[in-house]
Amino acid sequence: MFHGNVVTMPQRQNISQTILQQLSNWGVKTIYGYAGDSILSFLAAIAEQNNIKFVSTKNEEAAALMASAEAKLTGNMAVCLAHAGPGCAHLINGLADAYLDRVPVLAITGQVESEFIGTDHKQYIDQQGLFKSVTSYTNLITSPLSLVNTLNKAIKTAISQKTVSHISIPKDYFILESVEPPRPAEPYLTTAPISSPDVINGAISKLNQAQRPVIIIGRGAWGQTEAVQQLSEKWGAAVVNTLAGTGVVPHQFPFAVGGFGLAGTGAAKEVLNNADMVLRLGATWWPEKYVHRELRIVQVDSEPASIGSPVPVEYGVVGQVSDILPTLINGINPTMRSNWRQYIEDQKLQWQQLINQETAVKPGEPITPPMVMKAIQDSIYDNALIALDTGNHSVWFGRDFQASHQNVLLSGKWRTMGFGLPAANSAAINQPGRQVVAIVGDGCLNMQLAELTTTAQLNQPITIVVLKNNMLGMEKGRMHVAEMPQLGVDLYNPDFTSVAEACGIKAWQINDSALLYDAVHQAMASNKPSLVEVSVHELIPPGLTM
Repeated sequence: MFHGNVVTMPQRQNISQTILQQLSNWGVKTIYGYAGDSILSFLAAIAEQNNIKFVSTKNEEAAALMASAEAKLTGNMAVCLAHAGPGCAHLINGLADAYLDRVPVLAITGQVESEFIGTDHKQYIDQQGLFKSVTSYTNLITSPLSLVNTLNKAIKTAISQKTVSHISIPKDYFILESVEPPRPAEPYLTTAPISSPDVINGAISKLNQAQRPVIIIGRGAWGQTEAVQQLSEKWGAAVVNTLAGTGVVPHQFPFAVGGFGLAGTGAAKEVLNNADMVLRLGATWWPEKYVHRELRIVQVDSEPASIGSPVPVEYGVVGQVSDILPTLINGINPTMRSNWRQYIEDQKLQWQQLINQETAVKPGEPITPPMVMKAIQDSIYDNALIALDTGNHSVWFGRDFQASHQNVLLSGKWRTMGFGLPAANSAAINQPGRQVVAIVGDGCLNMQLAELTTTAQLNQPITIVVLKNNMLGMEKGRMHVAEMPQLGVDLYNPDFTSVAEACGIKAWQINDSALLYDAVHQAMASNKPSLVEVSVHELIPPGLTM
């Protein structure tokens, strides 16, 4: 560059700065992680710039879960960071969640100094071997010359395949001078594949043969409320949702019958048992034992590899649900299907009568999980985000919570306990000001208890509802059903309200059903971090088996 008669050379970057600039070029705004010796130089580089912020968790597992939740919520690549050795090992659980739910996450880990790689040096491990099962790409930076190529391959793999990528960088490399400048982002990578018009018309031909149709919606149908309802009305189809598809179509819609599977409704079960055709929209979860095998299935999914997974389908269409739905709506023959519609409405009404009894608060009786779900339902904002942890409470949520337009974040196929609180924290960062509700069991919260300080530090309207039953309810229920001696399923819990208050979070402890609704409402209306600990009388979900 020339300034008068003086020639100035572009400022050279070190590897840390190049990584940050490369990530920024791809739109990364946040890195989740935990400090450690091998990444201190990289953390210093983060501190010296303003494009990307660092969110410090209390352990690396939470950092990876927060990255996974961000990717699920936004569809963009999220990034987590960890120290060599133990820090890497802590990441595995969160990365497995992202990997199985097919969302783009990049993990960056420090490695021991280059001279110690392959030796018995402290905290050295073959990171590529460690990460192989939970990534589609993992590599070690072996020279500054390979940095930009390797980093871009990791990024492009994560984005294009909606998967997890990983790079490890020796501690002594972070401060070395970068040889090659960062590259611009390549927007074509986000161009989704789509089936030809002939293929889509073939699906329409199949769908028009249906007599008793059902639409199943998953996370891939987020944002398509109006289109799904329009298709349902024109086709005469019931609408069933997976847990991740909760709230895409509100419960108030006449043909929405809730979820299916163990965490499902009786109405959805009966409708599916009598259906002859299912259209799956962005839904990859399929509980085989809850659905009869004679069903004809047409599947729409943005990922070609997801078509026919986990069960074979009669016909598949590749594309974003938002791109395919308009053509399906135009092509479907409008049919009243009066008998089928009446059957759907009857099943929904019968189920509603049962749920009204199940969720009713009865003074003087113990609080049950269905009562808690109803209290949340009646207090939550329409546009809230729900971070749903794994356990018996998720079954009761799917069975009893009747969503309006809330979105649900959950650990879909990995189903790890401890997902809820980190996911809620991540949601608050990525959509600040939006109400976030974490629904967790006491076993789940114990796993991530330290992350309450992260919640307090964010100071966002996050409400944590803890169902405290002093047991691992799912496991204890299954051991009971199988008449096994019970071991390891009872919990010794702290006073969660005292822990929350010590972290700076307003908390309520509820043991009386008469106080339940008021406490949940106050917590959600506070517009601040809050926690409601509810002592519940545990019930064994209907249909629970070994």
